[in-house]
Amino acid sequence: MAQEANKILWRRFTARMLESGLLLLAVALGVGATAAGFSLLANTQKLGTEMLSSPAYREIVVSTQTNSDDMEVPAVLKPTADNVVLTANDLQVALSVPSVKYSYVSSGTELRFLNQKVIAQMTQMGPGPGAEAAPPATRTTTETNPRQGPQGLLTADELAKKQAEADVFLTEVDQLRGSSVTPQYFDAWGLKAAVGSLFAESERQSDTTLVVLGSAAAVQIGGTSIDAKALVGKKILTWEGYAVVVGILAESGTDTIDNSFFSPYQTTASDFGEGGPPRRRAFNVQLRFAVSDPAQLEQAASSLTSLLSSAVASDQLVVSNPRAEAQKLIDRNTGIGFLILFLALATLFIASVNVSHILMSRGLRMRKGVGILMALGASKNSILQLFAREGIFLSTAGSLLGALLAWPLSQTMESALGLTESSLVFLILGVAGAWVLNLVFSVLPAVQNSQIPPADAMRAA
Repeated sequence: MAQEANKILWRRFTARMLESGLLLLAVALGVGATAAGFSLLANTQKLGTEMLSSPAYREIVVSTQTNSDDMEVPAVLKPTADNVVLTANDLQVALSVPSVKYSYVSSGTELRFLNQKVIAQMTQMGPGPGAEAAPPATRTTTETNPRQGPQGLLTADELAKKQAEADVFLTEVDQLRGSSVTPQYFDAWGLKAAVGSLFAESERQSDTTLVVLGSAAAVQIGGTSIDAKALVGKKILTWEGYAVVVGILAESGTDTIDNSFFSPYQTTASDFGEGGPPRRRAFNVQLRFAVSDPAQLEQAASSLTSLLSSAVASDQLVVSNPRAEAQKLIDRNTGIGFLILFLALATLFIASVNVSHILMSRGLRMRKGVGILMALGASKNSILQLFAREGIFLSTAGSLLGALLAWPLSQTMESALGLTESSLVFLILGVAGAWVLNLVFSVLPAVQNSQIPPADAMRAA
């Protein structure tokens, strides 16, 4: 009976090849669009949740108007006293805002390393215009020429001697980007030292450049020469002098942190506070205040604005809430995802209804054949299987084709919304859900056609 049913199914399919092909295409488009829409919405929700759980979105960023966005307004000459910058001392306002749990300074910086490759390149370049190379006996690594780099760089022999010292390490890396931070940065981001230690507040005044390396940065600097953990305590030779590695962070799972280094934000003349030298004009320092409960961000931002306005002119103060901006982006993407999924489901519903209607019509035209089969002793279950096979085949084949369409479609939509990461699991779930929905519509005609009374079937025969 099964072989006969398969033959009947094949004859029905090939007899109306164009109609069957269009049904497959309709199902494929409906399933592909639905799976892609579901994947888009699910990935938007997942990535949005992960984004907002990051410590960066529990922070308030305070700076002054010195960035390019603020410079869109016409420039206005101001007295020197008005051109102020924020300093680490301004973090003390957090003591008056109970909802602020951590406060720190974070400023981008970089380390430029000295090694044989750099020395060879600089030796070939020679000194810059107006710069005289220092004699070998008086060469240092602390003075810098804008064109040449460190004046009178160490010779290859001197570098070899330095490298031979137990606590000096020459890396093959040219440079590494990182941040100058105050110690509470590590608490705010929940970072721990896997090897060595983090630096303390008292070490901000140190004359030595101390660095804490991210897990990936330590591997990058150590290279094949040394185990990353053995870098702790080493002096890495840089263009500005030595950088002493005091610790290596445990892996955080965040590329920005794992591939960076962190050094103490140095106290400057502008940090002496009241009674000290006036605030110096410099690049913009960003103060960051982290709250324990994101719901308190707005209230904390208002309190910080009020408190800092007494130290910095209110028209120069910029207080931003990255979480609010991220939430707007997530809400927009979620709305677009719901709209796309709704339209995709509508397409799948129309395709499923068409499949159901055509299969029902085909079943009605087969009443004569059904009557003959019943006269030969076929049961209702056998008739149900006969009709259901066609519906299952159309639904399954169309869904497999739709799965092939869903992948590039979902990638295109997610790329348009700026989603950099996506999960294949959501796409598979979308295809499975769309297949089940279409399968229900495809099998319903088989159930109805199998319920034809034998007497009516015999009359049709």
